[in-house]
Amino acid sequence: MILKIVMMLTLIPSIALGLVRGENIEVNVLNLADKQMVVSRGGADAIFRGEFVRIMQEGRFKGRAIAIQVLPDVSQWALYYQYEPISYAFPILLKPSAPHELPAEDREQMNLVLMDTKRLQGFAKTQYVRPEDDTYKDPEEERYTKQLKETSRYTEVDGEKTAIKEAQDRITAEIDGFVDDSQPLFSGWKIKAGLSPASFRRVGGERNISFKTEATTSRLRELSFDYQIESRKYRDQLSGQSFNFQEHKANLNIDLLKLSDKSSIFSYATFEKRQQGEAYPLRAHINVGPIGLKYDFIGVAAPWTYVDLSYVPTFDYQKSDFPLSNSTFETRSQVGLRHTFRLRAASEHYDKKLTLKYEFLLRPMQQTGSLGIDTSMTHISSVLSTDWKFNEYFSISYVNDFSRDPRRRELQGISATDMIHSLYFNFNSSL
Repeated sequence: MILKIVMMLTLIPSIALGLVRGENIEVNVLNLADKQMVVSRGGADAIFRGEFVRIMQEGRFKGRAIAIQVLPDVSQWALYYQYEPISYAFPILLKPSAPHELPAEDREQMNLVLMDTKRLQGFAKTQYVRPEDDTYKDPEEERYTKQLKETSRYTEVDGEKTAIKEAQDRITAEIDGFVDDSQPLFSGWKIKAGLSPASFRRVGGERNISFKTEATTSRLRELSFDYQIESRKYRDQLSGQSFNFQEHKANLNIDLLKLSDKSSIFSYATFEKRQQGEAYPLRAHINVGPIGLKYDFIGVAAPWTYVDLSYVPTFDYQKSDFPLSNSTFETRSQVGLRHTFRLRAASEHYDKKLTLKYEFLLRPMQQTGSLGIDTSMTHISSVLSTDWKFNEYFSISYVNDFSRDPRRRELQGISATDMIHSLYFNFNSSL
């Protein structure tokens, strides 16, 4: 993407966006690496994303930079021109510079990868808490108001004041887009591994030991994958005999293309297999949705962190060993097309120590040879999880997994309804 930076109207003398000319800011360099720097001032000092500055240190010109991420007490800058090395030993002076279009060679060499917000905030002396009340005023919004007041000293034409604000809004939006396009395809990786020493199943009174691992990214471009393996003591509902068996589950979600801030095209897939000795009560259950539409309800009020609704047509394949007697089985399979509707929501409580997540799926079956829907074969499932964080690395969670699939009776010879209760001890890590 070509970054188009709007030049200030020449009718407005000596006014730069963000900082009024002459309003220099002295800052300390908190981090300096990979053509980026983190400094000790942010939105509270009227710095905004897209700000252009010249960097001075000990009276010498060091280079030029543009703000790419701003928090109240700290900000991250991309150096697009460096004349001399910058030192940690002395403060630097940020001198406002008029916005200008960057040469192509400068854009190609810039490092615009955004630092994780939590890591960036760690450089600040005070910890930023996201405001939850409507009385909070954005520092950038206050900056806009202050700038318009400053410009009134130079002009009394309302149109020119409006032009300044429109130019600033446009620059901020364009730098947002440029930075966004410069990010890795997926960022904000988080890994979660959990062990459940006790898990109970409604059907058959099963008890199991379960291990589950998850890998997720930021919701800006979402990629999530989880894999679960269980070892279980199982009592057959027909014979009453006990068996040891294993179960494998996997889920994959990928945001393929952002259509807007609220909607995206995504792919969805699940896999499940159960083995009981040499027999397979469930040889394979595969759901694949190549292309679906997801709508994200952005700006939901606290304590909600996200709510999204999606639809994806899914290919559904299930193959199982149906028990005819204690020792004989008949392999059965079915293939169909389902319409999958999914609702997901999450909320955080008690200073983000407690996280609640809920996922509900409604999957009616498409009738073969017609446009009708077979509601009698609708697969309903829901997963409710609660997670309590002891610290950055360790947490404990409870998971309630409910499902109802009428095809279980036909293919597996068991109840259509199932529910699993699991308690996990987790290790969490960010990459």
